[in-house]
Amino acid sequence: EVLGNQDVVVKNLGPQLSRVPGLAGMTLLASGGRDKALAQRVNVFLERLNERAGTTTLYVMDAKGQVLAASNWNKPDSFVGQDFSYRPYVSDALQGKPGHFYGIGTTSGTPGYYLSYGIAGEDGWLGVAAAIAVYEAWRQAGFAGGA
Repeated sequence: EVLGNQDVVVKNLGPQLSRVPGLAGMTLLASGGRDKALAQRVNVFLERLNERAGTTTLYVMDAKGQVLAASNWNKPDSFVGQDFSYRPYVSDALQGKPGHFYGIGTTSGTPGYYLSYGIAGEDGWLGVAAAIAVYEAWRQAGFAGGA
């Protein structure tokens, strides 16, 4: 159930970006991340949503897999500016399929489960909404998966 709740959060992240207070979050994707004030608003939005969702990290990438905003924007291991285009969950999302991937984080070195969905615009895919759920977060939330 914990994973299911996080999956719902990620699936709905694209539509929620349009409700970023003050400015439309989708504009960040359309601008290619050039609007730094808007990127900061989306960072804060993702940080707050991440706290409520119980995910490890929430982030938004453009259609090339470049992270434009992330809930960990103010941490030393921030994803902002990282290129995750080589990850299978990114390519799946950009093909219109939900992305699901278990792997070792290239930034953190921590094993996690990656969830992603494409964010569609009028002329195709604008980007990808993604989340990471780390086993420790699942364990603390009462997930009793077998090992």
